[in-house]
Amino acid sequence: MNPIQEYFYRIEEPDRSTLLFLRKKILESDMENITETLSFGLPFLSIKRKCCVIFITVKNIKNIT
Repeated sequence: MNPIQEYFYRIEEPDRSTLLFLRKKILESDMENITETLSFGLPFLSIKRKCCVIFITVKNIKNIT
């Protein structure tokens, strides 16, 4: 398992499933221009050199619900 997958599998359900679904959809949308890296211990998606991070915290979850 690569470090990016390990990051997601350390997150508890149902947050893990949600983030993996989003990751899959983003990566499937434009596979040629999207690259995925791990920086600062977080997964980053780069789309034509513009960066987006997939990150969730307990504080964020409490704000959503």
